[in-house]
Amino acid sequence: MAVNLKLKIVESSESWRKELKNPYIDMGNMEGEAENDCVLCGKPSNKVHHRYSLHIVDGGGRIGGRGDEELIEMNDSGDMYWFSLGSSCAKKLEKAIKDLGLNPSSYIY
Repeated sequence: MAVNLKLKIVESSESWRKELKNPYIDMGNMEGEAENDCVLCGKPSNKVHHRYSLHIVDGGGRIGGRGDEELIEMNDSGDMYWFSLGSSCAKKLEKAIKDLGLNPSSYIY
């Protein structure tokens, strides 16, 4: 499946989100259904060469950043924890995050 990334930074008025080191990123729909499928394209884990992880938050479709795990765990009732990301999708996501002016290594584990 082709991955079409249209990322945007999530704005929020919630006071605890102002403490985040990295803003949430809205990435739209996620395709992965099984625990180890690539969350972006849905490719099964046995077809993915190298897996990365994303911290999915806010009930899905959004990425939380590195270093904010404890704050998210305590305050985000929609914290979905970590999902797998295949290497080809990681490269696409890395570029899209850079285009937002953010550091990809703060989001892709």
